[in-house]
Amino acid sequence: MSPKEDISDRWFNIHGVDEWEGLLDPLHPLLHREIVKYGEFAQATYDALDIDSFYEYCRIFMYNSYKLFDKSRINKTGYKVTKYIYAMS
Repeated sequence: MSPKEDISDRWFNIHGVDEWEGLLDPLHPLLHREIVKYGEFAQATYDALDIDSFYEYCRIFMYNSYKLFDKSRINKTGYKVTKYIYAMS
């Protein structure tokens, strides 16, 4: 299956509008691809954090939002970073 496959006609189903009916067992390839993609987005955000920054409770991103995917080697996602969410655990 091509990673470029158009899912626009199934997007809502793949994102759970019908509680993922028929997509979980076995895991549908398109749902698997979406799960992996969002995991890569989360990892790219984590990798872009400067965890060695001076401030204990304030981290700095090494890349601005326009360069995040490029610098993280995640290209042509069809998504655009508009804002960072700052949160602590």
